[in-house]
Amino acid sequence: MSKKELLYKISDTQLFKAALWLFYPLYYLAKKIASLLHRIKKLIFSQLLLAELARKNPRSTHGKRVFIEPGSEFLLYGGASVKLGDNVNIDKNCLIKIFNGATLSIDDNVYMGPYTHIYISNDMTIGRDVIFGPFCFLIDHDHEFGLEDGLRLDRITSGKNDRIIIGERVWLGTKTTVTKGVTIGDHSVIGAGAVVTRDIKPNSVAVGVPAREIKSV
Repeated sequence: MSKKELLYKISDTQLFKAALWLFYPLYYLAKKIASLLHRIKKLIFSQLLLAELARKNPRSTHGKRVFIEPGSEFLLYGGASVKLGDNVNIDKNCLIKIFNGATLSIDDNVYMGPYTHIYISNDMTIGRDVIFGPFCFLIDHDHEFGLEDGLRLDRITSGKNDRIIIGERVWLGTKTTVTKGVTIGDHSVIGAGAVVTRDIKPNSVAVGVPAREIKSV
């Protein structure tokens, strides 16, 4: 059999399998290296951001194994501070704005999904083992609005009773919105797209706009 006939009998699938067998170890190694470089990048970004938070306000503290993805940002105003527990993981492009010297306290083992936004002007507590889905939005204040001045973004209206409290082992589904004065009890699940405007009892599943409890867990 000539070389030409031999090549003719080798199918494209066989060639692909041969190439895969030859180059897969290199592909696998490249994936491992890329993953390692990403972890190093995230670690460096996390340490720089945490150092910046501590520099802005010495009351800001953090525990062990706190990871913040590049693209996320903390904006602190009026002496505001952040307290992060152990094993806190904040995914990419999250934005946290804290006004009026308030403090955001996040307990251990909390995961914050990408593109989550938190705007607070009162102290806010997030319990341990909480999971945020992507695109969650939490805000504990309003802006002034009048017929003469229109919407005034520079004027925040909020009181001490408007603080938000997220209990332990709570799961906020994708695009959950939590408004001022809400307490979500321990071991609760909030369905995707819900708008939480009032307290949710512990061990509850809540869904809808506005969110309502549909069953216990």
